[in-house]
Amino acid sequence: MFYFVAHRALADVEAMRDVFFCTQLKDLNDKHEQFLRHPLEQKHKYKSMVKIRERTKMLLMKFGSAISGTMAKKIATEGFDFNQLKNLRTTFPDKEKFSQFLRSKGLSLPCIKKLATYFFQP
Repeated sequence: MFYFVAHRALADVEAMRDVFFCTQLKDLNDKHEQFLRHPLEQKHKYKSMVKIRERTKMLLMKFGSAISGTMAKKIATEGFDFNQLKNLRTTFPDKEKFSQFLRSKGLSLPCIKKLATYFFQP
């Protein structure tokens, strides 16, 4: 879903006029690149936001009360899901190496401690 700002209506109409009467598509892209780029960026941001929300929900379902919603969102934002974390546990049987890898991917220390505690509990 796209939301368009009303004060850009004239610019949008002029861009459409140029589309109908342009002779080369290259000229059109050069002239209206900023107007064409904005809706595409919004679409990509929205898709990314939806993926993060879905990953966060799945992490919360799988971990239960072991992690908070904020931590789940941080983990999801870094691109991890539960299965990837479980596979990392088998890849790195040592708790220290597991933690170092997650730290190198940008996760915060509290998140790493919670994950390490969860996956390496006796």
